[in-house]
Amino acid sequence: MSDKLKSGIRTGWGLKRATPIHKLILINFLFKSLFFLLLLLVISDNSIFYAADTWGYLGPARELLSGGFTYQGVPTIVRTPGYPLFFLPGILLGQIELVTIFLQIIVNCITLYIVYRTGLLLFKNETAAIICGLLFALEPLSTLYTYILLSEALFTMLLMLFLYLFLLYLQTPRWQEAALAALCLAASIYVRPIAYYLPLLIALLMLLWVIKSFKEHPRTIYHLLLFILIAFTTIGAWQVRNYVQSGYSGFAPTSDINIYYFYAGSVIAHNENIPFYELQEQMGYHDGAVYIKNHPEQENWSPSMRYRYMNEKGTEIIKNNLPLFMTLYLKGVFRTAADPGATKYLKLFKLYPYSEGLLGQFFDRGLVKTILGLAKDKPLVFWSNLLLSLFLIAIYLLAFIGLLSDRGLKNPFYYPVILAGLYLMALSGGPMGYCRFRYPVMPLICLFAGKGLYILINKRRGANSDL
Repeated sequence: MSDKLKSGIRTGWGLKRATPIHKLILINFLFKSLFFLLLLLVISDNSIFYAADTWGYLGPARELLSGGFTYQGVPTIVRTPGYPLFFLPGILLGQIELVTIFLQIIVNCITLYIVYRTGLLLFKNETAAIICGLLFALEPLSTLYTYILLSEALFTMLLMLFLYLFLLYLQTPRWQEAALAALCLAASIYVRPIAYYLPLLIALLMLLWVIKSFKEHPRTIYHLLLFILIAFTTIGAWQVRNYVQSGYSGFAPTSDINIYYFYAGSVIAHNENIPFYELQEQMGYHDGAVYIKNHPEQENWSPSMRYRYMNEKGTEIIKNNLPLFMTLYLKGVFRTAADPGATKYLKLFKLYPYSEGLLGQFFDRGLVKTILGLAKDKPLVFWSNLLLSLFLIAIYLLAFIGLLSDRGLKNPFYYPVILAGLYLMALSGGPMGYCRFRYPVMPLICLFAGKGLYILINKRRGANSDL
């Protein structure tokens, strides 16, 4: 037996010498890989990994191999290329689910490491940072959306990488970190356009910081201009592409679709006492032929003209029913914050049918009536959600403790994290609000929850939190 092999056996192949974060990442990788294997063996139905939106990414991804970002041969503007590019290895290898989910497990591990590094940057304490990473690894949505073929895992990693680089820049201002942060933020928008307005908010926050620290760091004004240049030109390039190929000048018409079919649709459904999903069917959300039947004058319109109409008509309906819309929208934000996600787990194991439309029930019947109905008719759904709700409440309480303890909100480095979290939660409302839209916020919550748990552990020991 070689000396190298003997050395490897004695040290457990380096595991004993590995740092706690390396061990945590390895355990996270092994657990999520074994969980994936369990799903493949027990369910043996790859449809569990798909969601309604998956096909909107997969179609353009397949056509990317032909050299263009199209869908059924027509340049697509509804989807952006970030997540479809992520599908390419799986398509090329002929194993879409296996390869893509394996990549998402790796992405999840990278996100865990970024959470740890961000915690170390914010709290200057190794143990607290490890706890932040551990909470993210245990957080249910962290596991759930690793196995669903949606853009959440990739988007969350890029968002966390942006925040880490931006915080690194704020603590040690250098143009390299400002440039990389801008690129990561722009890349996240190419994956999920929901972050489209975040560069503007970050630029304003950065401007305030430049004004405050100008005497000490006069070159930061150039860093701000560099951040704006990189972020806005990278985003603007796709808008130019859309305009050239389709006449649509926006980044993606997702917001136009949401305004018409979801926000305005929710108002109409409420006013006319029609179930929300039924109203969407009547509006033609799932069938373009139904939409044209409702609007025959638009038959020869270009897609950009139709999206412009949806935006204008939806906005008009919202303005005419603003108090009602705000009520419905804020209820959606609450659902996003409160939905524990257990129903999605049950669907993953085929213990709850995808056709039940639970989200529609929440909107049509209200939260309390839906929960009481579940307790009576679907006890498995009720008790599993109750169990995960307890975990979610604990995370929120720990985050609250971590955020307000010590210097709390006086710490200026907390502001980018808080701003990003509030931004994402604020845009998660309306009838489609549920746990999926909270997932990118959970690493941010885990950061403060990790600090809160560290403080509680030290108080129980009678030690100083040292944060």
